[in-house]
Amino acid sequence: MQIQDGNNLLLNLSNGPIDNSRRSCTNVFCTVLYSAILLSILGIGLYMNQSGNLLLIDRGYDPDHRPCGIDTLRDYPFIYFTTLNSDFLWKTVCVQECPSVTVPKYKHLQYNPPTTAAVPTTTTTPIGTTQNSQLKCAVNSIVTSCSQATLYNSIKFDQRVCIPTDPEQFKIVQEALKMGFLHQMISDISGAKYTLFIFIVLGICFTLAFTYLLKWCSKTVIWFIIFIIVVLSIFFGYYSYLQYKAASSMTIGLSPTGYLLQAIIWWCFGLGTIILTICFYKRINLAIAIIKSASDFVTKNVSIVIVPVFSTIATLILTVIFIYIAFIICSTGTPGDKQQQWPFGQLKYTLFNIL
Repeated sequence: MQIQDGNNLLLNLSNGPIDNSRRSCTNVFCTVLYSAILLSILGIGLYMNQSGNLLLIDRGYDPDHRPCGIDTLRDYPFIYFTTLNSDFLWKTVCVQECPSVTVPKYKHLQYNPPTTAAVPTTTTTPIGTTQNSQLKCAVNSIVTSCSQATLYNSIKFDQRVCIPTDPEQFKIVQEALKMGFLHQMISDISGAKYTLFIFIVLGICFTLAFTYLLKWCSKTVIWFIIFIIVVLSIFFGYYSYLQYKAASSMTIGLSPTGYLLQAIIWWCFGLGTIILTICFYKRINLAIAIIKSASDFVTKNVSIVIVPVFSTIATLILTVIFIYIAFIICSTGTPGDKQQQWPFGQLKYTLFNIL
């Protein structure tokens, strides 16, 4: 058997793993089909990008179903609850800034039946308080004047809504902050995009560093990993045992059995690791030698390292593009016409709208 440059590469593979006599055009057809599908998706994305707006999905909508911070309400990006009453949280208005004032708590709100359109008022007006002179809002068919809104101390949340700083007041409006699955997913991805990017970069760097580390000191690395596994098993077992002792000393009826079971599982795992290491000591050393040889081969052939990295980056870019296109398509829906609707999750989309 002939070898090439001592790298254990068969010379008959220099032109590829498939013999020329067995080659066909199947791969060409698949490439053309895949390219056509990919270009079609990108074309749809470019077309929908002209009519869609990603911001429409997670924006807050006022009672007239207008998105805050977009088009005519561009200067009013935050949704504001004009009354701290759980029956009237649909009475909202878009504001320029969230009011940051110190006012007494509105604990006693007059209850109005759901059939009335009146805004609930407080039983007493705080003395010396300007009701809402600081509130700059875009009025709508329900809130016809900014003076109708109850003024309370609030902060910006996710750059789209004003939430009360008082815990009791926040509990009142918390239910109205809920969004649908799609809206919540977009909000989560948008908020964590930089974190996801950092972890992807760190993962690629760690993979490359670990490969070279195995080349230089593979034996030390493998035995250190086994050592860490044993130490962590003992530590978590001991921590669970302390939790078991603490739960056992309490008199409030907590069952400590779960903590004891966790401690036993962790200790058994650590003991099993030690026993397997002793029993397979020679095989572990053989595996270390194989890993070192593999890492030597990988580091000598740089393309083996570079190609997976670039293919991973290309896959991630395509994934991001596909997700963006899907969100853009969903943003082409129209706000519903339902009355007395909470501000989030109003955008409706159907297959008919997309087509």
